[in-house]
Amino acid sequence: MKILTLLFLITIQSIVLAQKVEPVPEFMGDWAGSFTDQREDYDLVARVIGLGEKEYRVQILPEFDKRAPLFLDVVAEEENGRLKFNTDEWSGTIVNGVFNGIRTEQREPREYSLVKILRESPTAGLLPSKDAVILFDGSGFDEWMHPNRSGEEPAYAIIDKAMQIHPGEKRKNGKRQKNDLVTKRSFSSIQMHLEFFIPYQPSNRSQGRGNSGLFLQNFYEVQILDSYGSDGLWNDCGALYKMSPPKVNACYPPGQWQTYDITYESPVYNASGKKISNAFITVIHNGVIIHHHTELVHPTANSQAQRKKDFAPAAQAPLKIQDHSNPVKFRNIWVRELNKN
Repeated sequence: MKILTLLFLITIQSIVLAQKVEPVPEFMGDWAGSFTDQREDYDLVARVIGLGEKEYRVQILPEFDKRAPLFLDVVAEEENGRLKFNTDEWSGTIVNGVFNGIRTEQREPREYSLVKILRESPTAGLLPSKDAVILFDGSGFDEWMHPNRSGEEPAYAIIDKAMQIHPGEKRKNGKRQKNDLVTKRSFSSIQMHLEFFIPYQPSNRSQGRGNSGLFLQNFYEVQILDSYGSDGLWNDCGALYKMSPPKVNACYPPGQWQTYDITYESPVYNASGKKISNAFITVIHNGVIIHHHTELVHPTANSQAQRKKDFAPAAQAPLKIQDHSNPVKFRNIWVRELNKN
């Protein structure tokens, strides 16, 4: 009985931790500016990533949204309202919204100065075309339902015309009841626009930071996660989950709206149900192409099709937004069906 009680308390504690959201501190986010030598100025950017307990990861790099080697990747601690770091080559201080420092290269010190910036997706607020199906415009859940619980009202909050995932609570048998959402309509090939907002959860790690996902036809998941400053691996934000990593990590910091613009071509089956052509997908994250006509040779991990060996493919299937214990928000969701004249 003591062991069961302990396991119950640990499970409850992990759910509470997953839901904990903090305000975004002034240090955290994108910075941009330049450093100078005697000849010319050079562009320079930085990412400051919250780790909790007044710790931050500071990354300095030549530009955003490229798989470029980092100039610096160091953990710094806030003290008396300042964030400072000092290595053999780089030193810096962030205070009162200014990021100043010195880079020492071949014994020649070079000063640099950065300011906080807010990048915005070029497709944020993108209006649907006249032939689009509006899945969510902030007014309600007419187009959505719970999987296998069609008569139940979605347990999501609407805040400022955005829907926020309400992480499920424990069932009596000890399993958490997930509050996934699926569309009432089914789709095959589509063009889709979706905007999402990942909360700031600095004490969480890896898959515990703003985790959700978009599932296409029950087969393929485009991962949603706080992967700001990560390596952009096959389980990070923008990945075709555990199948294909994004070409580049195009994540904004948590606490900002981000966008997915997706073109999905469904697989083709013959009359006997045999697949004769694989699906293809193009994903644009915050205006950056991260998958370009990528062939989907098999279902992604954790998809309905991957879990059930006897899963029967359908010409059309619903879209799904995943509840993964984090209060992620969504807005401005619409699709255009590509298989209709």
